[in-house]
Amino acid sequence: MTLQKLKDNSSGFAAIFVLLILMTLALAVTYSLSAVINTRISISSIMLKSAQSYYSAESGIEDALLRVMKGYNYTAINDFVLVDSDINQTITQNGNITTIESLSSHFNHLRKVKTEITLSSTVAQFHYGVQVGAGGLEMAQTGSTIHGNLYSDGPVIEVGKGNATVTESLIVSGFNSLDGITVGVDAYANAIVDSEIGGDAYYQTISGSTVGGTSYPEYPNSPELGMPFTDAEIDSFKADAAAFGTLDPSLCSLSSDTTINGGKIVCPTGFDTNNNDLILNGTLWVVGDVTLGSDIILGSGYGKSSGMIIADDPLNTSTKGKILINNAVRVCGSAGCGFNNDTYIMLLSTHSGIGTSYAIDVRNTADGAITYSAHGIIFLKNNANVKEAIAYKLVTSNNTDVYYEDGLANVNFISGPGRGWVVNSWIEIE
Repeated sequence: MTLQKLKDNSSGFAAIFVLLILMTLALAVTYSLSAVINTRISISSIMLKSAQSYYSAESGIEDALLRVMKGYNYTAINDFVLVDSDINQTITQNGNITTIESLSSHFNHLRKVKTEITLSSTVAQFHYGVQVGAGGLEMAQTGSTIHGNLYSDGPVIEVGKGNATVTESLIVSGFNSLDGITVGVDAYANAIVDSEIGGDAYYQTISGSTVGGTSYPEYPNSPELGMPFTDAEIDSFKADAAAFGTLDPSLCSLSSDTTINGGKIVCPTGFDTNNNDLILNGTLWVVGDVTLGSDIILGSGYGKSSGMIIADDPLNTSTKGKILINNAVRVCGSAGCGFNNDTYIMLLSTHSGIGTSYAIDVRNTADGAITYSAHGIIFLKNNANVKEAIAYKLVTSNNTDVYYEDGLANVNFISGPGRGWVVNSWIEIE
């Protein structure tokens, strides 16, 4: 073999060797890149599934929030599937605080979210079946009965010779008197006149009365008791109603059964249900007078909270803002008429007229409302029946009844379903 041939063979072998090395390096780089890409794809897939699990957990929270805030039926523990995600909801309540946890598993990737919400409401503590201001209480005619207790900052008297009765305790503040009333338990007044006291009697003077328990003469006068709501709080209730928007004036006179989701409505000639049922889904503020002629029902979305109708004309409180509740009207809670679930509708009047100008006039077997008039007179007539009466002055006649319920001791008023909740926290915990 010649020297030239040896040189040619060596060169060919070197070229092949270099090519093999380059191919090996290329394969190594390709494998490395493939491994990196596969790892990143795997990580991306894990992250995508984890993100899907998180958003499914968020969906579980939002589903539970909707059920709680709107008052829909729900169970404390609930399981369901959403786009290949298994979701477990847990809802717990402690007073006004509700805690919701949502655990999601999307292809075994677990994410858990927790939120805590509080029912933001105005709590009214109605500790007395009747509370009246300086105007006092006139219990006239026959059979007027307060089935509960009474606090009055004015005189409490029977007009005529009927059978006026307070079944529980009665407190008359200041130098005011108690005259002609049958009291089931204890009585407190500066002067007790011609009354029957079933329990103890606390007074400065007494005459023509019988005391079943112990008498406490020269007992100090009781202090005046402020109204449950301030005028500023009532203004905030009106602001809540106005936040729903201004309603069409055509609703001032209903022509059929109607649902109102809350709002402010200006009715110069008055708001009248015209014997049509009204379902109330939010605070209603009527600028003018209100006449109720058929059932008024609190929307089911209120759940365990209560609502209100406000009659108030800020520019004409001495002549406007009166409420008339006609014969056989039922004012019903969120479970509907015929049920008792400790929810109520408060009928609130800002009318300040005196004399025979009644702020709230309840007639002929009307049943079930909380009536509130801090500056006016409430009149209960002919078998009228309410859950609570709070007024500057109260006048009753002809077999009227106030039936106080234990649930009135702490009533949560909100402007409307979904508007009374505050989110305290919203975090991922797993």
